[in-house]
Formats: sequence, C-alpha cells, structure tokens
Amino acid sequence: MTACFFNESWEMLRIAARDRFHQVARMKNLPELFDVQKLAIENNVLMSTLSGSGSTFFNMTYKDDAQPLLEKFRRRFPSFRSLVLDFDNDGVLFRD
Repeated sequence: MTACFFNESWEMLRIAARDRFHQVARMKNLPELFDVQKLAIENNVLMSTLSGSGSTFFNMTYKDDAQPLLEKFRRRFPSFRSLVLDFDNDGVLFRD
C-alpha cells in the first residue's frame, strides 16, 4: 500500500486497500457500514476502509470529488457525522 502512495498508483491503491481479513467481520457489528463503503466505491474513491476497530470509515478521493461525495453521504446517512479532511505534514486539518 505504501508503494502505491509513493508511485501515485491509484488503481493499485484501490486493490491494496481491500481488507480481506478483518474488515467484514468487524463491519457485521454495524451492518450499515457495508452501505457506507458501497456508496464510496460507487463514487470512485481511491480507497475505502474501516478505520481502527470501530465505526469510522476512511474514504480517500481526489480533492475535486470530495465535496460531491460528502453531500451524497450526508443525504444518505443524515445521522452520521461526515467530514472532508485535508492531509498535511503536521497532521489532519478539520474542515466542515
């Protein structure tokens, strides 16, 4: 997965980010997460993965696609907290 970032190999990142060991079992505790991931993948995210051990999903997309995807998430999952976050060398910057 690291090589995908260094080489900007986004198609390979989509493949490398698929968790075949733990994600499905953990998502069964919150079945709506399958719909979260499905919506993300249908909207061509670069990667979609369960973050940590719980109910947070990390979906990475091109900057221009972030806002339209955010709006789709907010319409489809109004009770969820959906954010667009930026990367930078000092960490993550929150932007609502």
